[in-house]
Order: sequence, then C-alpha cells, then structure tokens
Amino acid sequence: MRSYFNDAFETVFAFSTDPTGTAADDPDAAPLVLYRAFPAQWQLIRKPPVGPPRTLLTSDSRPALDELRTAAGLTGAAAEA
Repeated sequence: MRSYFNDAFETVFAFSTDPTGTAADDPDAAPLVLYRAFPAQWQLIRKPPVGPPRTLLTSDSRPALDELRTAAGLTGAAAEA
C-alpha cells in the first residue's frame, strides 16, 4: 500500500537542509540544501561562507544518496560515517 502512494504522488516542494546526513560530522562545513519547487528540477546547493550559493547537481528525478554525496565531494571515510 505504501509503495502505491510513493509511486502515485509527485513531490511539488522540498527543502532539506541535511540531505546527506553528514552535517553533524562537520559543523563548520558549508551547508548543503536539496531543493525543488515543481516543475523545476531537483537541485543540490552549497552555501559558502562568502558569496552566492553554488549549484552542485541538478536532476529531473530525486537524486539518490550516493549521487548527493558524490556531487558534494563526500567520498571515502566522511561518506561512510
């Protein structure tokens, strides 16, 4: 029953401030945001301490966790935690 609802509905707005689940590992890192406002694409954005936000990834479908971590440069030991 749950898969029916997950397959039948489209996410129209999303704003996740810790999409990779690694914010607690490095609180000084520039924040990551996974954002979508339908009909636009999904975007993974990093906000550096100075300057405008940088788009790291855009996708028509919601990116998988591995895609998010790769785009954010979270590989190796930091991604495994």
